[in-house]
Amino acid sequence: MKAAGKPIDYQNRFIAIGNYGSIDDVFNYAQTAINGTTASQVIPGDLIYIDFNGDGIINSNDKVVVDELNYPLTTIGFSFGFNWKGLNFSAMLYSPRNIYKLQFDQYLWDFPASNIRVQPKSMERWTPETANSSGVMRPATHLNNTYNKVESTYRYSDYSYIRLKNMEIGYTFPKKWLSEAHISNLQVYMNGNNLLTFWKGTNAWTLKQEGRQLSDCPYLHFRTKSFILIIFKRNKDEKSIIIYLFSFHSWRDDKL
Repeated sequence: MKAAGKPIDYQNRFIAIGNYGSIDDVFNYAQTAINGTTASQVIPGDLIYIDFNGDGIINSNDKVVVDELNYPLTTIGFSFGFNWKGLNFSAMLYSPRNIYKLQFDQYLWDFPASNIRVQPKSMERWTPETANSSGVMRPATHLNNTYNKVESTYRYSDYSYIRLKNMEIGYTFPKKWLSEAHISNLQVYMNGNNLLTFWKGTNAWTLKQEGRQLSDCPYLHFRTKSFILIIFKRNKDEKSIIIYLFSFHSWRDDKL
């Protein structure tokens, strides 16, 4: 009955509202019991989560249903193209909106799995000099991130994207160029699927440069490219047609 009135596959998250500004804040606020951590393991700069049920202890009972879902309720598609003097072009853009997913742990902490590796936006982390800043900041740097990396609204980010789903460009040669070769029609075109994706996250190329697994990227797709040449050639008796088809295809199991 607890799921009544909630959307399908709703998400429970701790609500992050800021960062601890001092050690006094850590011990004067509701005490944490998240993943077995205690107040002595929390430091200034760590995230502050709402004690939603007001019992003075922050644990799984304080996770609440958030508005955002991890699947799109709205998708947008836009197709366009043209034909001009034998040249033809068509393309389709596709965009699911308001998809929310948890960010990768490796991008949020400077020492993922105790590895010394500075991550993007490291300079935007909490420091004593920025202790009075409003809003939620990147947590302070320390080796144990068990407390910060729980499923919270800090990690829950917009993963909407715009993708060039498919594109095709081709050319049909004028018949007057082909008559002497007894060719009735000659077409050449190239097409591709999932060629470009624009989003706020990190693409597969960057992940590879960092030596990370592609499984850290959330969207799996196959990128394909094709080159095709079609020739319709008449026999000298003008009674039959031979069709030649030359094609080249490449594909890659890839992420964004």
